[in-house]
Amino acid sequence: MSRKISVTIVCHQVDLSLGGSSFSLDITANLLVEKGYKVRVITVNPENNKIYKNKPYEIISINDKSVPTRFGVLISTYRIMKKYESVTDIYHIWAPNLLPPAGYYRSRHDTPVVGRLNSYTLFCVNHDLMDGQCHNNCSVKEKFMHDDNFLLKRIAKIPSFFSRTKPEMGLSKMVDQMLAVSPAVKKVYMEAGVPEALISVVPNFYNPSFADGVTSSKKSDTLRALYVGRLKRSKGVGTLLRAIKQTSEVTATIIGPGPKKEDLELLRDELGIAERVRFKGLVDHGKLSDYYCASDVFVQPARWPEPFSRTLLESMQCQTPAIVSSVGGSSWAVGDAGISFSPGRPAELASIISSLYRNTNRIRELERKCDEQIEKFAPCNVISRLEKVYDQYA
Repeated sequence: MSRKISVTIVCHQVDLSLGGSSFSLDITANLLVEKGYKVRVITVNPENNKIYKNKPYEIISINDKSVPTRFGVLISTYRIMKKYESVTDIYHIWAPNLLPPAGYYRSRHDTPVVGRLNSYTLFCVNHDLMDGQCHNNCSVKEKFMHDDNFLLKRIAKIPSFFSRTKPEMGLSKMVDQMLAVSPAVKKVYMEAGVPEALISVVPNFYNPSFADGVTSSKKSDTLRALYVGRLKRSKGVGTLLRAIKQTSEVTATIIGPGPKKEDLELLRDELGIAERVRFKGLVDHGKLSDYYCASDVFVQPARWPEPFSRTLLESMQCQTPAIVSSVGGSSWAVGDAGISFSPGRPAELASIISSLYRNTNRIRELERKCDEQIEKFAPCNVISRLEKVYDQYA
């Protein structure tokens, strides 16, 4: 790179206490700086920022609440992009639901814009009800019915439902390129009306320091399963609990907060598996690798088309094979280092668990394949793909 290209990343917030998208952003920004880019990150909801140390990239917090609604965030994003265009070679929009103002900006200005597709928030109002097909015809009526707010608030949101059905998608398609984190996400957005040529696949990558200094401790009379993530309906943890009921050969640790935690604990007790299933709640991200390394398998039983969870990368870094539902990007992410099952099928999941318990050679084989599969998501490989996109426009 002959000169420093200035990349401005626009996001809602940087919350490094939760992992996920903020961790991906932080690592991306750090690596781009190492590669010689000038990086600034602008947060439009800075009240949610949690950043623990100085960063090599610039962080700008803009709290524009002149219009205190969702539309206000869209207006603020457009204003921000206008303000910083003179010092920006390329904008990178980090959240799909910020793409509409970015597309509108691009239709009126010369600075190139790319946007990250790591969720379906651009058109979906309730991921818990997303079944892999409803995005093909996500109408205003369906948004109204699927939104989980009380009736009067849903009525007040009808203009937003209308806007998110067609106008905002149309504006989003005016950006230069959309970057899907998996082929499954690309497929969903294509089915939702985005042209194939507008979407490139640039996946998540692993954090090289995640499992530093951690050693495996996988010795037990049972198969030890692990789940890490939010406890909500779309994540399908109930399927895992029902599978555990059907086999006596597994224990499980459930890590994560969420609105369904109490319901899932009640289900565990009703199934009579309380002695075999522990709910740990929120665990500090720095301690998660100990749990992965102490587990035989990682289970991601999502009911919805999970885009590409960082937990899959973390499990492979710790040589912990994953059992994942076949919907979404998870089966692509784990490849031959994991096993897929049909979502919402506890009997099928129980059969896989029992088979692995009886066949430790199969587990060892999957562990070895974790090392091969994880290298596909090495930071240097993924950043190179991102640079190729930037080079087309900046």
